Amino acid sequence: MADKSIDTRRWLEIIDIPSEDAPAAVPGGLTTVTSSAALRDGNLRAGSDMADTTIRRSIGGTIAAGAGSLAAGALAVAGIWNGNWWGLVPAIVAVGLGILAVVGPQKANCPHCGRAMSADGHNVNHCPACGQYAQAQGGALVKLAADYVDINGVFPVHLDRLIKPGFITGLPRSDMGDVRWPNICVICSAQATGADLTEVLITRISGPVKTGLRLRFPFPRCARHPIHAEMTESGAWNGDGFACDHAQLRFQSYRFWREFCRLNGIDQRRAGLPS
Repeated sequence: MADKSIDTRRWLEIIDIPSEDAPAAVPGGLTTVTSSAALRDGNLRAGSDMADTTIRRSIGGTIAAGAGSLAAGALAVAGIWNGNWWGLVPAIVAVGLGILAVVGPQKANCPHCGRAMSADGHNVNHCPACGQYAQAQGGALVKLAADYVDINGVFPVHLDRLIKPGFITGLPRSDMGDVRWPNICVICSAQATGADLTEVLITRISGPVKTGLRLRFPFPRCARHPIHAEMTESGAWNGDGFACDHAQLRFQSYRFWREFCRLNGIDQRRAGLPS
């Protein structure tokens, strides 16, 4: 095993692994991606055990949406009848839920684990039982391709899982030296040749205290894809291969997200939720 440094910073060290077996992760560094077998979660069943993944109307979801629409409509009528402008808010909610009830919430069995899951996602759907993603194809859910990339950045990791509280103050701190990064490009999943240190400014709230943080992400990238980022009007950040707001860091690459979660011990079923 030979070490090849591409930068003087310790978190940019790359380890060359001759085999495809899973290597030991390098704290604060880049680690070679494992084979697909190593990425497979232990609770995923074999394909031959899969239940029918045909997308069907969710009866329970339809009833819930209809009931919610009626309740919101009643609240809207009461508010508007008494001259309260806030009655428009439940009116909008009632219309939205009514449309959902007519169209019908969709569900199907997960093509990974066979458990029932929502099929309402526009592009991809997350299974809360096994943590994997699927997409609609030909009226059924199919496994999301390992190399799938979504320009919107739909694969989340909650910042609570990356930002640690200070030992003395208990407030969140910017240092993320323990975070481990895959040795693949965050944009295209090709072999990484370097890393671009990208800064984003966010606000974190801990009890009554609001803390502004400058986070530094050493995003791995290939020779063809330098990383750029810009702040939106809402204060969130959009960049090449990622998006970040005050709650989540979201990746565009499914493969990168799965490997990032694996290296950092993040449960893919709850990756986007607070720790």
